[in-house]
Amino acid sequence: MIENCYIRVDANSTIGTGHLVRTEILADKLAEKNINICFICNTVPENYQRKLILKNYKVLNVAGGNSELNQIMKIVTETTNNILIIDSDKEEFYSEIFQTKIRKTGTKLMMITFYNKYHYYADIILNQNIMALSQKYSCEDYTLKLLGPENVILNNAYRNILQNPEKYKTHLRKKTVLITFGGVDKPNRTSLVYRILVNLKNKPEKIIIVLGAMYKFRKEIEESASKTPVNTEIYQNTPEMPCLLAESDIVFNSGGLTVWEAGVLKSLNVITGFTERENVGGKFLGNDKLGIYLGDVSILFNPDIERKIETILQHDNSEIINNLFSKIDVNGIYNVVNAIIRI
Repeated sequence: MIENCYIRVDANSTIGTGHLVRTEILADKLAEKNINICFICNTVPENYQRKLILKNYKVLNVAGGNSELNQIMKIVTETTNNILIIDSDKEEFYSEIFQTKIRKTGTKLMMITFYNKYHYYADIILNQNIMALSQKYSCEDYTLKLLGPENVILNNAYRNILQNPEKYKTHLRKKTVLITFGGVDKPNRTSLVYRILVNLKNKPEKIIIVLGAMYKFRKEIEESASKTPVNTEIYQNTPEMPCLLAESDIVFNSGGLTVWEAGVLKSLNVITGFTERENVGGKFLGNDKLGIYLGDVSILFNPDIERKIETILQHDNSEIINNLFSKIDVNGIYNVVNAIIRI
């Protein structure tokens, strides 16, 4: 029986906050099962650390580099009946040495991943992206594979909203559009998309902008919003995200966790990538008619982009919306929690 859960995760201006948000939701569910939670981090903003500590979770800081395996080994061997959850793209965590040494301590190992290019010695691998269903994974006979959006980790709020979805839809004459590009949005896709939307001939009736905790261009957005007649609401690092997504018909995003949050609430995903992961995932969703993939961030400078986005706003995209909705299990987090408890 698992008694202690260690979660190795980071959040910073390079990778954003998605890994941390996902694992915090999972930690909350595991804590309900009386499992002790400890986050092991190399880089996490202080405000996020305080939030975790207020939930009575431990937060331990480790130095990166060659000594990290030994640091983690020392931490997990101080207790028994453990699981270590890795939610990181760092190459060293995927090595045979790291995975096998952790398991030899008696600690169970779970890898939350986007990749199928490694061999897994872990007890559980989780890839909640829909493209995982068509991928092959090299792993041990004992490895449990949790693949696809049937295992998506969502906040309880999405389940509650689905019980009364009509309460949140505004049914405005024109569409309500939400713009959100994660915790950082380094290339500032938020501003680029907003400028395009307010310059359209057939503008949205309402635009909701949700900025991440580490977004640095808020003043620029506010200045743009003050000069347009379009009803614009701006939020930053808000707990109201589920309700805002439920109100929205179309969501411009980077292709991360927001895809599943918007998808389960029957909002159309329009994806513009920046990282390799975002572009690979966005392209897959577009090809399978589960969302609309505009392209890499450079597409937002294309002179034809206004026409393309205006067409998206005016088109009936119900087939795409329903395709994605049918693939997502709003109770996916329970599949993951039950798998952890079983091992």
